[in-house]
Amino acid sequence: YLMEGDEGIYMCNVMILAASVSESVEINTLIVPTPGVSVRVPAPNTQIVGQTLTLECSVTTVMGVTSPVNITWRSDGIVLRTVIDHSDSYTIEQLSTADEDKVYECVVVINASLPTGAISSVTLDVNGKHM
Repeated sequence: YLMEGDEGIYMCNVMILAASVSESVEINTLIVPTPGVSVRVPAPNTQIVGQTLTLECSVTTVMGVTSPVNITWRSDGIVLRTVIDHSDSYTIEQLSTADEDKVYECVVVINASLPTGAISSVTLDVNGKHM
């Protein structure tokens, strides 16, 4: 792996008997910042069966990145939706007991060609009592 300090000109010299060949290459490194990301569940922490729940994904601005990022919501490895924005929310209509202990992830990728990003997740605590 390249590190930030690996920039420079690298030269390879090959000498066979009386002949020699030299080649050089210049390497520049680009450090891609990692965003901060968090998923927030509104209070109370325990949700009630039948309620609607909106999860919020917040992305912390990273140095030099002001454009929207790719935000993907996943649960159990299944992509629920993808948007390009600065933040996003995901709404679950009518929670059920099947949502208990379900993990929802917010995956943030700054640039698809340089896949650097972050993941934040939340595990639901659903109470079986109806409202």
